[in-house]
Amino acid sequence: MKDTYESFFIPTLEDNESVYHYTSAEALMGICKKEFWVTESHFLNDSTEFQLGTEIVLDVLKDAIKDEGLAEVLEKLVPPKVKDSDVMLHIANEYTYAGYYVISFCLDNDSALMWSQYSNYVGYCMKFNFRELVTSFDAKYIYHGKVLYTREEQYACVEKMIDIALDERSDILKIPSKNDEGKIEKKQLIEFIDRIVYICLYYNMFFKNECFSGENEYRIIFPAVHDNKEVALEDHTKQNFRVKNEILIPYIKETMKNLDSLKAVLIEPKNNSDIAEKGLKCFFRNQKMNIEIQKSKIPLRY
Repeated sequence: MKDTYESFFIPTLEDNESVYHYTSAEALMGICKKEFWVTESHFLNDSTEFQLGTEIVLDVLKDAIKDEGLAEVLEKLVPPKVKDSDVMLHIANEYTYAGYYVISFCLDNDSALMWSQYSNYVGYCMKFNFRELVTSFDAKYIYHGKVLYTREEQYACVEKMIDIALDERSDILKIPSKNDEGKIEKKQLIEFIDRIVYICLYYNMFFKNECFSGENEYRIIFPAVHDNKEVALEDHTKQNFRVKNEILIPYIKETMKNLDSLKAVLIEPKNNSDIAEKGLKCFFRNQKMNIEIQKSKIPLRY
């Protein structure tokens, strides 16, 4: 398992902290059977998902690189490579169909916004111990971190990371935008572009528009390869599809070794039925799970 790289400056949770997952009764049952259905990144609720990081990285590069010709070359070449890499991972000199799949958690318990967005006030909020959860997944590669919403936070991360990248490849700043033959010097530039593309991809995972800040999201992200002859067959991940609002949504199934991370389940604010709690108790007893059950304290009338 690969944790979030500290050098990218994305905040991560401490071992004893909690994350919350708002979901439906049906999804809760699936998770309690040690399986998450994880949605492909292009099918999340924000239409600009996995794009904002690229925009900010290019803005920072413009300020950091004084050679206008070189800055223009980067602005032209980086975005299409990021877009291609979003769905096609470059492995062993071959592009392969792949994707990034996201489980969204919230750092707020009993949030009115999250109840309305994910369950129309008639769902459940599952409380997990973060470290126990992230180490329970069988996946080889996992990225995780807090989603950043303000431009101030986003620029601060990117500026630090670009400083590191330029220090590592200080030779790129010495390359004129064109050589004597009128061509970009390729080798150093291609290597630097690949580095920038990776930085863009990483920040695209964790940057969102500020209008979504109420979600206070924490993400766990799984890169998945679906087909490639250079990748061992056992490392391929099956892509599945579900239907939502008459749209086909791709997802993968990520299994957990155990459910020790699940500490409590909160019942939605609209459900005042006594059998809601009884139903959960029966389900957990059936699954041989000892899970605390709580009721939302939000005083909704209707």
